[in-house]
Amino acid sequence: LNSENYRKSLKQKGIFIPSQIEVNPSFVREFCLKNEQKNVQLSMTIAAPYFQIISQSIYVKGLTFYFSSILQDLYTENLILWEKGLAKQSLKVTGFTLNSNYLPILYQLRSGSVSSSSYGKKLPNEPYSEIINRIVDQLKLSENSKNY
Repeated sequence: LNSENYRKSLKQKGIFIPSQIEVNPSFVREFCLKNEQKNVQLSMTIAAPYFQIISQSIYVKGLTFYFSSILQDLYTENLILWEKGLAKQSLKVTGFTLNSNYLPILYQLRSGSVSSSSYGKKLPNEPYSEIINRIVDQLKLSENSKNY
């Protein structure tokens, strides 16, 4: 969103772009609020301070954060995303950084649904815990190798 050409491209597609030049947490908040009907999804690699101002309105959706001012239960959608491809991709990934991008969806799938009405659809959490543990172990190894 720092690129003027990218902003122009988004505006042509009907996306609202805040008028301020600097991209900061309030810019991201206004961007999300004004474009909420457009199903805004944000990269999980965006620095945490940008999310603090909207933390009550973001939900894990695949490998992104989905913005909604209304409580969302994306458990079933994430389960489908996981089963239709993310699981295969995560098992093939060897880079430590990319693997850690899978942790939010895995934690959600392991925990189950946030709404009691769909909580019964929760699957056993063992496969998710196993993958989470493997990723965390890899991250620890990576961190330890940096110390030598």
